[in-house]
Amino acid sequence: MQNIKRMVEQNKNNFIFYNISRLREMLRYMSPAQLALFIEIPFLIHINDPEFPAHIPSFKGHPGLWHYENSGMAKELQKNRPEIKKHLCLPSQNPLVQALYHIGSLGTFTQSAKSDFDFWVIIDPSQTDRHQLSAFQEKLQRITTYGKKKFSQEISFFIHTAEKLQKNILDMTDEVMAKPPPFLIKEEFYRTFLMITGKIPLWAILPPGLTDEEKKVFRKYTESCEEYLDLGCPPEPLPHRVIQQGLLWQICKASEDPSKALIKASITASYQGSGQKAALPLLCNEIRQNFNHPHMDDYTKDPYVKAFDRVLTFHGKRGDSASLAEAKVAIFFRLSGFPAVALPEDGSPKRKILNHYVKKWQLTAPRLQKLLNYTLWHEEEKKLLDQAMIRTIVRLYLHSLENEGEKSHDNGDGLILANKARCVMQQDQKNRLPRSSLFLKSLSFPCLGIKMPENPDALWCLCAGTKLLFSDTCLLRVLGWAMANGIYKPGKNTLNMPGGFKIFGSLEKEENCTTIFLALQPWMPISDEVFLKEPVWERIIVALYGSPEKYKAGLLLRNSWGEIFFEALPLAPLDTEEDRCYHLAMKVLEYHGEDSHYFLFHISPEAMPQTIGRIRTLIEDSRSMKKHKAKTPLQRNVRLDII
Repeated sequence: MQNIKRMVEQNKNNFIFYNISRLREMLRYMSPAQLALFIEIPFLIHINDPEFPAHIPSFKGHPGLWHYENSGMAKELQKNRPEIKKHLCLPSQNPLVQALYHIGSLGTFTQSAKSDFDFWVIIDPSQTDRHQLSAFQEKLQRITTYGKKKFSQEISFFIHTAEKLQKNILDMTDEVMAKPPPFLIKEEFYRTFLMITGKIPLWAILPPGLTDEEKKVFRKYTESCEEYLDLGCPPEPLPHRVIQQGLLWQICKASEDPSKALIKASITASYQGSGQKAALPLLCNEIRQNFNHPHMDDYTKDPYVKAFDRVLTFHGKRGDSASLAEAKVAIFFRLSGFPAVALPEDGSPKRKILNHYVKKWQLTAPRLQKLLNYTLWHEEEKKLLDQAMIRTIVRLYLHSLENEGEKSHDNGDGLILANKARCVMQQDQKNRLPRSSLFLKSLSFPCLGIKMPENPDALWCLCAGTKLLFSDTCLLRVLGWAMANGIYKPGKNTLNMPGGFKIFGSLEKEENCTTIFLALQPWMPISDEVFLKEPVWERIIVALYGSPEKYKAGLLLRNSWGEIFFEALPLAPLDTEEDRCYHLAMKVLEYHGEDSHYFLFHISPEAMPQTIGRIRTLIEDSRSMKKHKAKTPLQRNVRLDII
């Protein structure tokens, strides 16, 4: 390559100008409090002094941030706090932190007052040991606490080293857990990152279209330039197993936000070719081309606009009108503050982009109003949209398997991802408690109440004031649904039983709904390691409800994967109290194993200690107890074996 020095300098200047333009956008839309905190964070990382927040006595000296004293952030901080000048050059040599980057929505049109501060902290491992690193991690945690308490701002720090990033190792721990493939994390980092201070990632100045040999020459030249940091580059095209695992990850995330997951899954799927269709280039490399032609206030070159356009292009080329329509809805909702959908502020970048898409898609006034009225949709309609988006992501995953043959879940992380995806996909499994819409989960209900049916064939109703949230013929299923979907949250709201009804445990002591909630804890697995094997039953709740003379019964069950099931227990055909108690005891034993615990409750105007005592005695004394005292794996839906 000719004139490599001039090329490096030109590409560096292009990147710096692009980065400044995005930093300017970030600062423009921050509140004064957010801005003050954001400017202070690099300084708090740089120094370790009892005069300032986040001081750690066990950390020896100051961490140091490479060339922080010359950064724009340091100069900006000095304007209001000239007393910090004496701290800026400490330490002057061998700083621990080589670079500080921000990843995410800041500096893009998706930035909002609720945007988190997510930082990548690149450290030099030669400048620390195990004890110093632990103290530095504690320092970052104190900055997180400081931001939360003083500014109500969420802050996250992710510590990396350049050497590990080159090898696509993004974790500082060996914990087995579900996570997206490192290649995809790195790709998303490169297309959204802001350089706050420190060294420039080598990727940012690499010219496009270099051969492997030319990249080696380029890297060798920049090794002599102290200001660059080689974090490695995601391969192009991405390996098929990376794409498949990335799609599984988005299936796992879809239950939290289907529209966001669909957008990310579509981008991931676009990296895989199909038949005669070539894979689309990595989005980060496409966005890097903007570095050569940066334009202030040109929102069409925003990283998220590029991502949205990629999603539309991908689904358009697939020729699937239904998935394209869902992608448009997902993009509309991302621009409109989903789940509290509303038009962005007039004149804002987000509003300009939304207007651009509304015009491009030729949305009719009724269709536009329908989308804007999302909060008024019926609950079933919201759930149908959530489910449709999840099914589209699943189809993308299955299509990736068809293109490339066998699935690849040979390692722990892959198996965990596959099994967690099953949990999301198996919503129609027999007796599984149904999910509410994401919108309903996002709402706050200070006081909930259950209304008793007027006759035996009517429904028990969960209400928030006059608003009906859920109804069913079985009281325990209503309770379970409220708990499993996070509608009832002990400590944050209350759930009142119908007049005259009380909750009793095994003894005659009166309890409340919190007792049942705690009996099913933990609602989600504490560790992802449980997904390395088939699930087993862990919690069994038996509840009798009604009068002592005429009561009904049901089971709530939680397995080790955090899935919640309900089973109604018909007692009408049984003539005697002894038969009913025996039937209930045998049903518990059907699920009970060495990993499980069972709890007995009765919900009625008065306690039924004799009935509860008889059931417990039958469970404990039955010979079947020993026969069932083994791990009891669940039968999974065979159609999901393809995962």
